[in-house]
Amino acid sequence: MFKNHKIIFIGLLVILFICVFSLAIYAFSEDAKTNDVPNSRDHSLISRFDGSYIRYFQHKNYDKYILPINNLKEPEDKEDILVEDTSIEGEVYQYFYVIPDGHSVLEVFRNYEIALEEAGFEIIRKQTRDISHSLSNSLYSKINWDSCRGNNFNGVGVHYDTGDQSYLAAKLKRPKGDVYLSLYVADHVIHGGSWGEERPAVYQVVVEEKEMETGLVTANSNFKKEEKENEEALFPIKAETKDVPNSSNHPVISRYKGSYLRFYKYINYDEFVFPYSLLKDSGKDLRVEGEITRNFYVIPNGHSVLEVFRNYETALENAGFEIIRKQTNDISHKLSNRLYSEINWDSCPRNNFNGVGVHYDTGDQSYLTAKLERSEGDLYLSLYVADHGINGGNWGEQRPAVYQVVVEEKEMETGLVTAGSIIQDIESTGKVSIYGVYFDTDSAKIKSESKPTVEEIAKVLKNNTNLKLYVVGHTDSTGNFDYNMDLSQRRAEALVDKLVKEYNINRNRLEPAGVGPLAPKESNKTENGRAKNRRVELVKM
Repeated sequence: MFKNHKIIFIGLLVILFICVFSLAIYAFSEDAKTNDVPNSRDHSLISRFDGSYIRYFQHKNYDKYILPINNLKEPEDKEDILVEDTSIEGEVYQYFYVIPDGHSVLEVFRNYEIALEEAGFEIIRKQTRDISHSLSNSLYSKINWDSCRGNNFNGVGVHYDTGDQSYLAAKLKRPKGDVYLSLYVADHVIHGGSWGEERPAVYQVVVEEKEMETGLVTANSNFKKEEKENEEALFPIKAETKDVPNSSNHPVISRYKGSYLRFYKYINYDEFVFPYSLLKDSGKDLRVEGEITRNFYVIPNGHSVLEVFRNYETALENAGFEIIRKQTNDISHKLSNRLYSEINWDSCPRNNFNGVGVHYDTGDQSYLTAKLERSEGDLYLSLYVADHGINGGNWGEQRPAVYQVVVEEKEMETGLVTAGSIIQDIESTGKVSIYGVYFDTDSAKIKSESKPTVEEIAKVLKNNTNLKLYVVGHTDSTGNFDYNMDLSQRRAEALVDKLVKEYNINRNRLEPAGVGPLAPKESNKTENGRAKNRRVELVKM
């Protein structure tokens, strides 16, 4: 009897052990976040591995994805197989699944492989051993883990020495566009989130080939007036999803559908420097003067830099613009630094953020300059599209945004400087700043529209025969220091020469000097400040 009880007791222990072990198979660390990140879902073509959780998800309506074939071993049979990195465009879904305890990379990978083959996919590349660390580096280099809300970890690593790795690329042929799937299964270290060490995880990318939707931006070369838009878009709940006050699109080009205008600045007349020296095959910066409109748009969720940039480019070309400079990869961080150095974000009322940053390592960037020839003066457009981090405003990380500058060449209004105002300032302060003397771009040649101002300076000198002046050229801090010093000197000399030769002013009464950016009136951090700093000063000797 006692023997039978002992047998029953041992049997119960065995059953209990099996139950506990079975539970452990699908167990996670107690503190791990065992639910999917918000707004994520499996792709309809393939399920997740049983018991796993989505801990990173991103969907782009249209983007480019590169299958990292160059990071795999070269296959022995090269026929009918991918042998180098392959770029695919279409709708892109990215997933990172964390696998529960008790499963190996081998088990997970084979289950995916079998499911894909049974569904009619062709395995176009595969490697299951001796995988270089360069593969995971390539796959994860473009991911900003913090950009996924509710993610609860800030990075991953792979155990190259002790952990397993397997990779495949698969293709499903369809009449409406092929589907590609990139699958990487490996033992991961997950930083944050209490997942524990050496945990199998799956990084899966699905790309559905399709035609890109166009017409999301329109351009009008015969613009007359602004057209208002009312669009609904997906943004974080607390984000300020409306335009800043007193802002508008420039009538030559619409905004990207659904975006919001979060910075706006209009200047009646100024100079804008197109940053060609910071692009590939760097050339000389292009300086254009005229009416300037600056717009910064935040783009709704689900759109890539590629999709946004191409829509703008297509709209501009359809409206008759000429694309005179363009770069879509390997853009230096110096470009955005230059473009945004002109902006004081706080100067825009109710802007609700105080700065932006660009994700150089994980985000995409594209830039172009376009030109529209017109009889009343050419129109230039600077367009920069990139994945941004926006400081403040609840917009979230790695959000596409557009910084657009339109410059319309035109004659500047003159007659704003008079002899009376000049002598009044000289007598009260010993100097006067002159903003009505204009020079050709990067030149000391004085423009014809400077004549009214030069005539007023000459009138002051003729009416005050004992007055002697230093004629001092000033620049902003943009560009090379030595170049600016030389340019300011040459411009001061050019103004003195004009006063002597054309207005018969005694040369001994005038002393030219160039100080470049050394004596700014205001900060060079903003465009308004730089405009104040580009001047000629008449200083009483």
